Amino acid sequence: MAKFYTYPDTKQMHDMNRSVKVTTQFTGCDENGKPQYDSSIPLPIATFIGTVKVHGTNAGVGYDPESKTLWAQSRNHVLSEKSDNCGFHTFVMKNKALFTCILSSLTTNLPIVAYGEWFGAGIQKNVAVSTLQKRLMIFAIKHINNDERYPIWLPRENIELFHSPEDFIFNTYNFPIYYIEIDFNNPQATQNQLVDITNQVEKECPVGKYFGVSGIGEGIVWSNPHYGCFKVKGKEHSSSNVTTLASVDTEKLASIDEFVKYAVTENRLNQGIEQVFTIKGLQPDIKQMKSFIIWITGDVTKEESHTLKDNGLIPEDVEKAVATRAREWLTNLLRKG
Repeated sequence: MAKFYTYPDTKQMHDMNRSVKVTTQFTGCDENGKPQYDSSIPLPIATFIGTVKVHGTNAGVGYDPESKTLWAQSRNHVLSEKSDNCGFHTFVMKNKALFTCILSSLTTNLPIVAYGEWFGAGIQKNVAVSTLQKRLMIFAIKHINNDERYPIWLPRENIELFHSPEDFIFNTYNFPIYYIEIDFNNPQATQNQLVDITNQVEKECPVGKYFGVSGIGEGIVWSNPHYGCFKVKGKEHSSSNVTTLASVDTEKLASIDEFVKYAVTENRLNQGIEQVFTIKGLQPDIKQMKSFIIWITGDVTKEESHTLKDNGLIPEDVEKAVATRAREWLTNLLRKG
């Protein structure tokens, strides 16, 4: 049967740096259950592959081999004719035979979901790909275990099966890819390289260029099969007012006011409009103010959890200020018409 399976949030460089350090130098717990770490253990040097991140909406195609059910999903729920997401459900059903053929060949008894970005005209604005006819780019596939906390992520060769240009179906490896070696003992050494590649992508989107259109891109997702992935967005698409792209450390902020200026940006507020209204085919409405505020505060506390912790800020302390900023911004937007 159709069931929603979420795609995990993609973290930032400083999250990756922290995660690698913690997992590598963890030595166990003491008699009181407190984690112990050995800072003398050297950190790894790992190669990451970079794929282009396009500005669209998260989309998934799931298949259950037991019931032979195929479904489409958004970032948050299973889609249907009555609850679509920019036409994605319609697109999946139109190509049902192709999706079923590929996904059923990759699984025997476990549910499977292919995740991608649904992008093109009417989904996002002000990027190269927003001028294109809608299309799908698959970037990850997972089997669902009995314990959903431990999915099995399938390798690149399986992702590359999703390639049918005549049906507007592509995969992330159809487009330019990049490689970088990160020494986590000195991650600052690769920071300039990460920034340079991100700026190139933002200046001229490789996916847009592939399809013959010119314009800005969003950024890069860097992945390693052992350590996972992190994203680096250009400043035009960053949800926070970062002083440095691909920073290996969290921002240092002196007050709640500074945090709000840093985290509640025009990009994040506009993203809230897209998630709460646009992708559902709705216009911004004062009646949905609560939903908008909930989305903004949730996104801030989720994406900036380490920034809050490293600056000694408790989420509950900043939520009121974040909500006030979101409320004032949406009110002004509605007044302008």
